[in-house]
Amino acid sequence: MEKETAILSAQQLGIGYKTSHRGMKEVHGNLSFVLQRGELTCLLGANGSGKSTLLRTLSASQPPLSGEVLLEGNTLSTLSEREISRKIGVVLTDKTQTGGLTVYELVALGRQPHTGFFGRLDRQDRLVVEQAIEAVGIAHKADTYMAQLSDGEKQKAMIAKVLAQECPLVILDEPTAFLDVVSRIEIMSLLHRIATAQHKAILLSTHDIEQALVLADRLWLLRKECGMRCGVTEDLILNGDLDTLFDRKEICFDRAHGSYYPSVQWEKEIVVEATDETLLHWTINALNRNNYGCRITPDENSPALPRLTVTDAHTLSLHTPTGTQTFTHFATLIEQLKKQN
Repeated sequence: MEKETAILSAQQLGIGYKTSHRGMKEVHGNLSFVLQRGELTCLLGANGSGKSTLLRTLSASQPPLSGEVLLEGNTLSTLSEREISRKIGVVLTDKTQTGGLTVYELVALGRQPHTGFFGRLDRQDRLVVEQAIEAVGIAHKADTYMAQLSDGEKQKAMIAKVLAQECPLVILDEPTAFLDVVSRIEIMSLLHRIATAQHKAILLSTHDIEQALVLADRLWLLRKECGMRCGVTEDLILNGDLDTLFDRKEICFDRAHGSYYPSVQWEKEIVVEATDETLLHWTINALNRNNYGCRITPDENSPALPRLTVTDAHTLSLHTPTGTQTFTHFATLIEQLKKQN
């Protein structure tokens, strides 16, 4: 199955860059991976872990230090720029100076690998451009200048330009970096939909981990000293690979909710009971923020601890040796806990 759908692969790949003394600095060695058609793959890692270096190597912007990258079975370094531009589409983080172009004109530039230097569009080219604009949902903006678009619309236009190239592989470097939360969700959902519907392999780097865990078919986890782990998203989560993605003791990964959070530096303990998982999660969130460590399962030490029972969002009962207090909001509960401190 993988051999049939693989678009790009590498074995024992070394990546890095030239130094000022005509030497080479290896960022990672011994990397092996496969990119599949019809899948969205998200590359995750801390700043400085080598994500941009890897993406530049895979898009043929810089050569590997060792090993080979295979694109549809052919060594990437042996292909011409024109051949690569018909196979790989790239969207960079940098904001491009395209304000003087309309959306249609920008997307039409994606046809250059097929039209040649003069860029004359025939009927088929124009149809491809129109379909690309339609696919990203901005057909109503086709005649609008790029300078007049929101950041989210600009990113959609750049993705449409890559679609107009008709490349089987699309590589994006931080496509949601400058976007608000609504636009980030729209862009990530759009990319997953394109990968599936158009049977493309889409690889992107991102710090938007929560959206990546929801929408990525596969994850590439890149760490400075540990190389790269690849796999289906849920396998990596449940195997504990996300737990050590960031080498910081003060940051923890919450497998149940797919997010990172600061380690709790608690000063007091409390037993927490809640009627459902949502209430329990947000109750613990409030208590942790106020330096309380929470026990869910009572033990022999529990009778000596205060106990908080949350029946619903407006019924919170705090049981202590001096009696029981009932609160109708978290605000009043937290205020009381601060007084006790």
